[in-house]
Amino acid sequence: MKKWLSVLTIACLVFVLRGTSVSAATPPGLAKKGGLPPGIQKRFIEEKKEKKYSTVVKDINLEERRITIEDGTAILNLLVSDKAKIELNKKSAKLEEIMKNDKIFIKLDKKNTITELRATRGEETVHNIEGTITKIDYNNLEFELQEGTKITLYKVKSSTPIKIDGETKTFKDLVVGMKIKASATDKNILSIEAKSLQKNI
Repeated sequence: MKKWLSVLTIACLVFVLRGTSVSAATPPGLAKKGGLPPGIQKRFIEEKKEKKYSTVVKDINLEERRITIEDGTAILNLLVSDKAKIELNKKSAKLEEIMKNDKIFIKLDKKNTITELRATRGEETVHNIEGTITKIDYNNLEFELQEGTKITLYKVKSSTPIKIDGETKTFKDLVVGMKIKASATDKNILSIEAKSLQKNI
C-alpha cells in the first residue's frame, strides 16, 4: 500500500511540473531548451517592448547618425536607423534637417535604435549658431557652416548685418575658413559676427 502511494505521489508531482513548464511563457527559439527562469523571461519580454520618448535634441552627429537626448540625469546618444521615418513639422524630412533644440517624439526598437522621429520647430524660433565657414556661394548669398561634425547650408539676406573683427562688412567680405557667431531662424541668418583669418590663428 505504501509503495503504491509513493508511486502515485511521484506521478502527481511529474504532472504538476509538466503543467508548470507548459504554462510558463517561453521566448521564441527557446521552447525546445526547457524555457528560462521567470526573472529572465520577464527581462526578455520587457526588452522586446518598444520605447518612446518626448524630449529635446541636445546634439546631433550626422556622420554617425546619432542624436543626443537627456533622460533624467542620463545622457543618451541614440543611433537613427537608415530606414527611420523622419518628420519635421508634420512633413517628411531628412536627418540633416533636424537641429539642436528641436522638440522631438521618438520611438526606439529593442536595440535602442530610433525607428521613428517626429520633430517640431517654431517658424520664428531664434537660436545662436557658431562654427567655421566651409563653402560660400556669393551669387546666391549662401554659405555652409560646420558646427562640430554637422555641416548646414544657410541663406543670408542682402540686408543681414555682418561684422568682421567688429567692423561693418558685406557678404562678399566673408571667406572660407572664417569662424563666425550668428543668430538664425531655421536656416535664415539674422546677423553675423566673424573673425578674419588672421584673428583665427
